[in-house]
Amino acid sequence: MKILNVCLSQSEGGLEFCVSKFAKKFEQEGHDSIVMCLEKSIIHQQAVNLQLPVVLLRSKNIFINFFKLKKWIREHQPDALISHRSFEMKLFVLQNFLYPQIKLIHFLHTLIKHHKKDLIHRFFHQHINELVVFTEIQKQNALQYLPINTSQLRLIPHYVDTTIFKSELIKNNNVLPFVSKKKMTIGCIGRFDLKKGQIELIEAARLLKNKGLDFELIFIGKDTVNETGTKQKCQNLVANYDLTKQVSFFEHQNSISEYYKKFDVFVMPSHEETFGMVLIEAMATGCLCVSTLAGGPIEILNYGQAGVLVEAKSVNQLALALNDIILYPKNYEQLRKCGHHRAHSVYAQSNLNISEILLSS
Repeated sequence: MKILNVCLSQSEGGLEFCVSKFAKKFEQEGHDSIVMCLEKSIIHQQAVNLQLPVVLLRSKNIFINFFKLKKWIREHQPDALISHRSFEMKLFVLQNFLYPQIKLIHFLHTLIKHHKKDLIHRFFHQHINELVVFTEIQKQNALQYLPINTSQLRLIPHYVDTTIFKSELIKNNNVLPFVSKKKMTIGCIGRFDLKKGQIELIEAARLLKNKGLDFELIFIGKDTVNETGTKQKCQNLVANYDLTKQVSFFEHQNSISEYYKKFDVFVMPSHEETFGMVLIEAMATGCLCVSTLAGGPIEILNYGQAGVLVEAKSVNQLALALNDIILYPKNYEQLRKCGHHRAHSVYAQSNLNISEILLSS
């Protein structure tokens, strides 16, 4: 089948990284998979890195891009159109009147907070053949707030390449590496944003230091595009709390798998997450994971059976959890192994065939 994956976003979040990732998965499963995106966007960069065919749009004008999409569809006759934002989904629906034979598939990347069952939303959603969600929690959320039915929904979790994200420690049945050393290394990877919880993690680190506990906290990431300032705010807070010996900051890394191997514990302190890709990467690499009760992570960590869950925005709960892990690391060894097993069984790329789920009907 010929599949066109379209996303005209200029941001650099998890959604944008997923576009080329899923496009590549379609290609690996034997389909002609093409990416349409804005020139010089992160999606363009990722598609080139993955050696995917790319259709570049140089204009940001809605009408120009609508007619360029229409022309491409007329000339190339794709079997399916994949969208990752509501903007592209609406473009597809309008094109669908001219090409009703094309399957429309929309990946939903957010948790909906308000009812969207008015006439306009009904009009667009009734033309979507399949709506992809990543967790059962998100599925129930979509059914509650969107004008869709169960037959339209497809549950496809994000996946991790376990040939890259893997742990020799688990394979060799070794215990948490910090059991035999004095200092625990805590990792946190992701773009800096007030809703990502980095501030709360730094506040928790302050409490750990005040208790005399020895640890190292590493942040990797950069500010959200067009929303700078949060990373600097975090760095200022570290300086004000005299945590510069404990806390360090690094820019976003392309070969991120090697950094996970440096972490004993991985923390995802977000206020809300639809999924939590970094969690399954950390789990697959053998980290003990700590996350907030913030949507997708609840399901990823199997409701506390594959990692530690704390209340979102709770500095005290986060600090208490890390305090307990530092003092009694052996108590968390089985939890770490459960997380590793879950990543390699439930979320392994090799175990997922998205074509069977989306394109078979």
